[in-house]
Amino acid sequence: MELHTLPRLDLALSSPEGHVDIVGEEDDDQFTLAWIESGEPAAEQSSDGDGFGTLLARATVKGQLGGEILRDWRPEGLSIRLTVARDRLGM
Repeated sequence: MELHTLPRLDLALSSPEGHVDIVGEEDDDQFTLAWIESGEPAAEQSSDGDGFGTLLARATVKGQLGGEILRDWRPEGLSIRLTVARDRLGM
């Protein structure tokens, strides 16, 4: 996924205060991976829509893993939640 590329060069990792928390959680039938940026300049949602990598990632997660990707452009940083069906991961 393209979560690790651009970003974070110009936002979360652009200052000593910026960081990214990556948290995984298991629920009854789902696995959730959260990418949470903080301590950075305010993030702005791209006005030109989703790029090819984002569209491909969403289609793959939905079609092959029975899940979804949600992005939240918060003032303190971008938050992304990837939720997939555990049985599609062999868990």
